[in-house]
Amino acid sequence: MKIDENLFWELIESTKSKSNDLNGQIKSLTLELTNKDNDFIKKFECTFRETLMKSYHYNVMAAQKLIDNYVSDDTFLYFRCAALLQGKIPYYTLIDSTNNYGKFLMIDYWGEGLLFVSDDAYKQKNNNVNENDLPSIYASLINYDFGTHVILGEYWESKREIKKRFPNLHNDIKIRK
Repeated sequence: MKIDENLFWELIESTKSKSNDLNGQIKSLTLELTNKDNDFIKKFECTFRETLMKSYHYNVMAAQKLIDNYVSDDTFLYFRCAALLQGKIPYYTLIDSTNNYGKFLMIDYWGEGLLFVSDDAYKQKNNNVNENDLPSIYASLINYDFGTHVILGEYWESKREIKKRFPNLHNDIKIRK
C-alpha cells in the first residue's frame, strides 16, 4: 500500500538537487512521478501522508512559532510539507532534535503544493481521470489534517517556554533575521 521509505526519500532529495526553490522542486517531483506507473503514484501518496503525520508534533509547531511567529492549521500543514521537501535528515532533525534544526533554516516554508503532487502527476499521466481514482482518494484513510490525530510530543505554553526549550534554534533564527 506504500513505497519503501528509502525510495520515497531518494525521490524527495533528487528533486531537491534539481531546483533552487520549493515550487521548482514540487514541479520536478510531479514530473518524476509522471514517469512512474499509476500504482506507484498512489503508493507514493500513502507514504507521503504517513511521513507527513510524523511531523504532527509539538516540536515542529514550536519551531514554526519561532521562525514565523505564528501558527495556524493551514500554515502548520504547509510548514511541515516544506520541511519534508528539505530531505530526510533535516526533516527528522526538526522532529527529533529540534534545537539543532538551525543549520537547515530556509527562507520559504510554504510547501502547500506538495499536497497536490500525486494527484497532479496522476492527472498529467492519464486522460479523463475519474476523481475517485486519484491518489488522494486512494490514500484518504491516512488523514494528515489537524484535529484527526493526537499531536505528538510535549505541549508548550508560550513562546518564552519554546525559547527556553530550544535556545540554539532560537539563536540561529535571531542571527538569520
